[in-house]
Amino acid sequence: MPRNPGLEDTIPLGLKNRNANVHETTSVGRIASALPNLTQHDISHLDALWETATLIAGKDYPINPLEAFVFGGAILLHDSALSFEAYSGGITAIRSTIKWQDAYHRLRPITEAGKCFGLAALSTRRANTQDFLNVATVGGLATSVHHRGRGDYFGFIVCKPKSAKRDQGEFAAPNSAMQTWVEGQFEILKQSKLTPEEQCIVATGLPRFGVDPSCMMRVCVGFEERIVFLDLRELTSLLDRMHVAIVKSSFMEHADVYSNIFHLPNRALIRPYGSGDFYDLAMMSGVPKKDHSVIGCIHRALLAKGKTPRWTLEKNVAHSPIFGTLDAVVVSIKPT
Repeated sequence: MPRNPGLEDTIPLGLKNRNANVHETTSVGRIASALPNLTQHDISHLDALWETATLIAGKDYPINPLEAFVFGGAILLHDSALSFEAYSGGITAIRSTIKWQDAYHRLRPITEAGKCFGLAALSTRRANTQDFLNVATVGGLATSVHHRGRGDYFGFIVCKPKSAKRDQGEFAAPNSAMQTWVEGQFEILKQSKLTPEEQCIVATGLPRFGVDPSCMMRVCVGFEERIVFLDLRELTSLLDRMHVAIVKSSFMEHADVYSNIFHLPNRALIRPYGSGDFYDLAMMSGVPKKDHSVIGCIHRALLAKGKTPRWTLEKNVAHSPIFGTLDAVVVSIKPT
């Protein structure tokens, strides 16, 4: 334990010894070998947090011994997931997972004119996982300390700097190079027999790479007490029977991903399967603003079938625990 007096001195000896045991066995000491380019994250980093907490709280902050013990445990464990030891079986187990093996055999370089802009594969996993399998780089260095990105690809992709702080900007590769890489991924994925859910995940990430997701897209849809993954043809055919909706907060033009709403009365409800441009719901002059968004794909598909889509906004259709009132963007077919 650190020697400087402070909040840690409120912990009784017995509890302090238990904290000391965790202090000695925590996997934080292995972070440097797993992530050698990370800032200092050894035991001294954890000890320094006690001093920082003491400075913030002051000498008279009312904290009891058990609270100090719990706080000490939180300090010791808060960075533990930055090492492979935090995962059952470590790096060997991670590399034996289907996700790793699927990504490894699909990794392809993103190149043009002899220059490499990355080594990556389109992701077929949900973006809410944290598995250290993707990173964006600027100037040869990772833009994040934890190697956990949005999840629409495995591997690494070089990006332009967004600021002097090396924040991640646009992809550095020319559009033609990204297009060639994505087309190569399509060819591999066609042979992989993707599940409907995996098709949904892949399609969600494609607009970020400037690619039309229509040919591969599936969306999660709830209607008539069912939840299914529909492709674009099935979704537009469903519009012959009922209106299709997707909910959003009243102050954002993006599908709400936090609500637990799976059905709306007399509507088919699209459930977002991630974030990003695919679920952008911005409208311009009464039509979807982005062609590659889910509503943009629906709009273009209906027009291609000779049908006229009608877009409306229904206010206050549901409630979200985070954003409050939810509205619904609804598409129907104008009668001929």
